[in-house]
Amino acid sequence: MKRIYKYQITVKDINNEYILLPTDATILSIINQKENIVLYYLTDPKQEEMRKREFILRGTGVDIEQELLDRVTYLNYKFFTVPLFNGDLVWHIWIKP
Repeated sequence: MKRIYKYQITVKDINNEYILLPTDATILSIINQKENIVLYYLTDPKQEEMRKREFILRGTGVDIEQELLDRVTYLNYKFFTVPLFNGDLVWHIWIKP
């Protein structure tokens, strides 16, 4: 049996550029929930082993280095766009599957 859980991405996470999730976690979506960036994932609730998941977060209009684009394309990162504050702030997030 599996369950859906959520992880709130914070400023602390943005600075680290990785989050810890269960090893078997399948990322389902990243959305705005009450002006917070929230990641939903599917996992076995008995899974105790964790692993780092790299993610990259950039705002609209921010330069993105070619090396970064090459990496997220080559490694098939998942991509999400999350608007906050009625669309006044829009984050673009790549996360390693």
